Amino acid sequence: MPSRTQSGGRNGLGGCPSTQCSGGSPGRQSELTEAQIERIDDVTKKDIEQSGATLYRCSYCGAVYNRWTAGKVLGFLDNAMLGDGWHPS
Repeated sequence: MPSRTQSGGRNGLGGCPSTQCSGGSPGRQSELTEAQIERIDDVTKKDIEQSGATLYRCSYCGAVYNRWTAGKVLGFLDNAMLGDGWHPS
């Protein structure tokens, strides 16, 4: 049986790569909007721009990641436990 991160959802993404997320099904993953990207710290934004990677966010836990870093979570945006705003990993 494939894990949440291996199976594709309706948007072509697997589930949330955060090991701490218990509800990050594939349907809860979506691309970050420009407004959300603006809320990320400048250092992380610079790394994102240099990599050219598309970022995704889990609407359940707020994990921000890209599909190509094998589950590396860059941080959390608007996480219920950590609070609103950007929280780098």
